[in-house]
Amino acid sequence: MATSMATSKSIDWDVCERCVEESGIGIRLPTGGKCWAHADDSDLDAALKRLGEDGRVDARGVPVTTELLQRLLAAVPKDERGHVVLTDPRFDRAVFHGDAVFDTATFRGTAVFQEAAFQDAAQFLGATFASDATFGMATFRGVAWFSQANFHRRRVPRGDVPGPRSVRRCDFPARRRV
Repeated sequence: MATSMATSKSIDWDVCERCVEESGIGIRLPTGGKCWAHADDSDLDAALKRLGEDGRVDARGVPVTTELLQRLLAAVPKDERGHVVLTDPRFDRAVFHGDAVFDTATFRGTAVFQEAAFQDAAQFLGATFASDATFGMATFRGVAWFSQANFHRRRVPRGDVPGPRSVRRCDFPARRRV
């Protein structure tokens, strides 16, 4: 087991060297020992290239700024309409600083936002969750918009949403009670 493996039983990933120094929990990228937020340019470029090939982002525990999120989404594959396609994205316990905009994104596989913290606006306008989407214990400090989002499984956004939010005109094809 790596020496910087988090000791908390609730964290089962190798933590970024810089996050450890700052009492954070961001998952390390495969190279360089740092997370998406703290990686040097060469390690970040390599990770973005891989992300562009498979659309799989693992940002568990990472502090995600608006700029970093834009960079990640710019790198992922696009569908025939130019919309981003994320496959099995992991944002468990990530902290989004600034607006987190996932408008028209397609989430294939399980999209995990378990215990994520959205410090500002969270936008999923017209997003498609093709499989499970888990937002358990996620917190939304700003507005949370899910208008015209499509959820094709039972697990739908729940969490602490103190401010305005919109889940109007969402499509829940399974027609299960939530």
